[in-house]
Amino acid sequence: MIVYPDAVVRENGTPIAVVDAKYKLAAAEQDVYQMITYCHALGLSTAFLVHPESEQPLSGTLHILGTEAIKVQYLSPRLSGGIPELGEQAAALPRHILEELGREEYLEHVHA
Repeated sequence: MIVYPDAVVRENGTPIAVVDAKYKLAAAEQDVYQMITYCHALGLSTAFLVHPESEQPLSGTLHILGTEAIKVQYLSPRLSGGIPELGEQAAALPRHILEELGREEYLEHVHA
């Protein structure tokens, strides 16, 4: 079986995190299983699950312990507002991911 996450964050060609976006308002248990599968398949311990913000947005981090600990962080951008607000939310996602990964030195390459 081949898995294809929406995005793989790489540093010098080496995967360091996986990102998957969902277009539904609430995260499901299957989404977490999917992130675990991506991490195991790619040998990673960090994943970001992106869902649009809803009335009860997910936030925070889920730590899955086992043979290797996996950290799944929920990101919930707001999809309301005009074009400028959507642009701000779009720019905030890669910034947040880079900060969480401790790769702030790459922030200058993120375009708003």
